Amino acid sequence: MKAFRVPETIHIPLRRATRLLSELPTNRPLLLADTSGVFTKDAAHTLLDHGFSEVACLNGGMLAWDQEGLPP
Repeated sequence: MKAFRVPETIHIPLRRATRLLSELPTNRPLLLADTSGVFTKDAAHTLLDHGFSEVACLNGGMLAWDQEGLPP
């Protein structure tokens, strides 16, 4: 798989996600992505439980993005 760098993104390892909630913007939509889409659903539920309202997950993760031939 290619290396991806999406503009205006924040990379947060899953093990640190809960501790870094205060660093995430609450005034804009959040799109969550991981390699395969497995862990983003749990992260989305955590964000929603902490008051974030506009949270979405990239279905299939970055692997699906790459398989669709979308730009890195």
